[in-house]
Amino acid sequence: MSVPVTVVIVDESGIAKEMLRMDGAPLVSVQTAVNKAYAAAAIGMPPDEFYAAIKSDAAAVTEFGTRPGLALIAGGLPVIAGGKVAGAIGVAGAMTAAEDRRIAEVAIANANG
Repeated sequence: MSVPVTVVIVDESGIAKEMLRMDGAPLVSVQTAVNKAYAAAAIGMPPDEFYAAIKSDAAAVTEFGTRPGLALIAGGLPVIAGGKVAGAIGVAGAMTAAEDRRIAEVAIANANG
């Protein structure tokens, strides 16, 4: 069964390079996927893992959690090459952010072939 999602690929600066919105993917998934990919590129780690690391620091959560364009939820993964961020992927539209992350992980694994 196919889950309709939006997939966004960004470069190392978080600039969108590619986007694919599957038929039936929620409209809100477009900006959410952009924000997840941007966050992964900007932070250099999956945004949900970053959130887990800062969640006990209210000031950090306020600073990063309210920053426009930065989604601190699962579904964004950086692409690391030579120890540096080479880009990132953001997936949105599945029923849970955890499912979005699994789709992103499979996409990266398939790209690395």
